[in-house]
Amino acid sequence: LARELLGTLDMAKTFVGTFKYMSPERIQNQPYDFSSDIWSLGLVLVECATGAYPYSACRSYIDVRVVQSIIESPAPTLPTDEFSVDFQDVVVDCLRKDPYDRATADVLLYSPWLERHDATDGPRCVETIRKWLATLNL
Repeated sequence: LARELLGTLDMAKTFVGTFKYMSPERIQNQPYDFSSDIWSLGLVLVECATGAYPYSACRSYIDVRVVQSIIESPAPTLPTDEFSVDFQDVVVDCLRKDPYDRATADVLLYSPWLERHDATDGPRCVETIRKWLATLNL
């Protein structure tokens, strides 16, 4: 995930993290910011929703085919007949190839999809998850 910017407008320039969730700009060793995390979130949402990593060719820690797909192929999308338009919009907004076109965290937080599920209050959501985790006896 993008490093904390410590109150500056600096962009990170390091190549660290799990490559298969890296944004196109990170893979291409370009400067990145928090929008890179939004890309990663989009991939995680697709994987959680479909049960499969969106770039199906991935079989190893570093798979050149996946790296090429992330850079060259259209961004992954969800099956339109299985998911709400609001959820599909969140994924599309997260997985825009151009980091300047990606949704910000604030925009996503107030997306119609999260509003429909009454999930725009961060502290309340954290408490709900905390209570749910307590029931799992982990």
